[in-house]
Amino acid sequence: MEKYRDLTCGAAPGTHAGVLQLIQRHVPPPHTGVVDLGAGSGALLLRLQDAGFEDLQGADLSEPRWTLTNVPYTRSDLNGPFSHAFQRKFRIACLSETIEHLDSPRRALMEVRELLEDDGFVIITLPNVGFWEGRLKFALTGELWGFGETNYREIRHISPLTRDQLRLMLQEIGFRVIGATTMGSFATPLRRVLFAPLWLPLMAVAGREVLGECTVVLAQKAPADPGLSRPSAPWRWLSES
Repeated sequence: MEKYRDLTCGAAPGTHAGVLQLIQRHVPPPHTGVVDLGAGSGALLLRLQDAGFEDLQGADLSEPRWTLTNVPYTRSDLNGPFSHAFQRKFRIACLSETIEHLDSPRRALMEVRELLEDDGFVIITLPNVGFWEGRLKFALTGELWGFGETNYREIRHISPLTRDQLRLMLQEIGFRVIGATTMGSFATPLRRVLFAPLWLPLMAVAGREVLGECTVVLAQKAPADPGLSRPSAPWRWLSES
């Protein structure tokens, strides 16, 4: 695992650095009022702090050895109502490699929206099921990359989402996607070179989404799209039965 100043980054190497760049590119300063939901060791918050972000707060279910003495920490179960526990609003909420562990990503994102200021932002990273290795694995086994039995049992990856599913969910809840990409990789440079004959053709067909082991989406709080919560005509019978 990648480390940042001795703190373990709970994401593929390069992801946290990319998250910082994406926020700096799209979110106007000042960068104050940031909560990291599923903060783990606090590595992402420390990176943000070093980049000049202020008024930071971490939250997670576990009781870690929290070493960021100047950053408050809240023990919070993201599977239930949690926005009330903070008794404040934030400008930016981070969910890095968190949402795939939750029973209901939709419910968690509704809670996140309650946590944000009117023009607040949420940045989400999660396993990229469209990663090139994942596409090959699905073609051969019918199993989503990052969500097999081992992932379920050992690290509780239980809620896979494609990038389009996440975008539509955010729009329905009340967010406007302003940036989406893929980034991060556990592969060494040599491994990338050796496997280039496999991923280069896939990238030519499907685009850069096949690169990067993490999907990263940045969205801003906006009016909800109620039309997405109503089934279209062919499926209306499902809601009427």
